[in-house]
Amino acid sequence: MKRIFALLMLLFSSSLLAASGWTGYGQISQISFQPPHPEEPDIYIAANLPNNTSGCNNTSSYMLMIDNARKERLLSMLMSAQIAKKEVRLYFTGECHDWGMAIIEGMYLR
Repeated sequence: MKRIFALLMLLFSSSLLAASGWTGYGQISQISFQPPHPEEPDIYIAANLPNNTSGCNNTSSYMLMIDNARKERLLSMLMSAQIAKKEVRLYFTGECHDWGMAIIEGMYLR
């Protein structure tokens, strides 16, 4: 019984399978602010990015956790990229948000 439970946890837990790393370049299609959580605001990013190796369940939406000034600057860059229709490449932390999205930690803009 313990083995079955362990196998199910492995299969259904996206955070166990998450990996940090860079995506390929693609365009951001949507940025939206989510209802605030008590600990930190979440910003939802939708983008078509090849080579998403995060391992999270949702492979076309990502989460940016605004918890410091660096992340505020990252959000400004993401919004600028969307407005200018520039391509971005995102770096993920290796963790999955509760909603199954990779958490953004960095970016390249081209």
